[in-house]
Amino acid sequence: MTPSLRSRSLGLVLPIVAAALAACSPSQNGQPGAAPPPMPVGVVTVQPEAVPLGSELTGRLEAYRVAQIRARVAGVLQRRAVEEGSLVKAGQPLFQIEPDAYRNAYAAAQAAESRASAAAVLAKAAHDRNKPIFEAKGLSAQEFLTIETQHKLAQADWASAKANLQTAQLNLSYASVPSPITGRIGRALVTEGALVSPTDATPLAVVQQMDPMRITFQQ
Repeated sequence: MTPSLRSRSLGLVLPIVAAALAACSPSQNGQPGAAPPPMPVGVVTVQPEAVPLGSELTGRLEAYRVAQIRARVAGVLQRRAVEEGSLVKAGQPLFQIEPDAYRNAYAAAQAAESRASAAAVLAKAAHDRNKPIFEAKGLSAQEFLTIETQHKLAQADWASAKANLQTAQLNLSYASVPSPITGRIGRALVTEGALVSPTDATPLAVVQQMDPMRITFQQ
């Protein structure tokens, strides 16, 4: 290549290289092509600590105790002793069942117990009187066995009569229906004149103890 051609080629190449270097170099006035500034970074120091775990649950207020008032003997409901919705005490009478039949049964059981008691006393006296005679060979073994058996039978009849008397007394007391707990009684589920019995599906009333209250949750 001749000197004149080489000089002309260098004159064309140098402006092109300068322009390319200028495009790659950072701009002083923030024009496009400049590197972005560094982003701020937050720093958090992790420390162990107790974190309470909580959850929202649906609760329902309920009575602390609920007692269904039921008849323990059969009969006609004579009267209601308390007002509906009132506060009742444990043991307070709530209803009265007609007691005449149970009062008569109790009187009959008393008479039967007295009769059995007298028979047992006589049988014991006969046994005690004849025992020394039997030991002195004044009575045969068969005769004394009969006296002893009568004594034991009389004692058994007396025990049975006493049990029947206690049952009749309980039935008479059951004619008055008390509240088993202290609480507020709801509306009466039966009315006066209704025939009630221990096998009825419907109770006479319901008593609920409202102090304290119970709160139930489901999770």
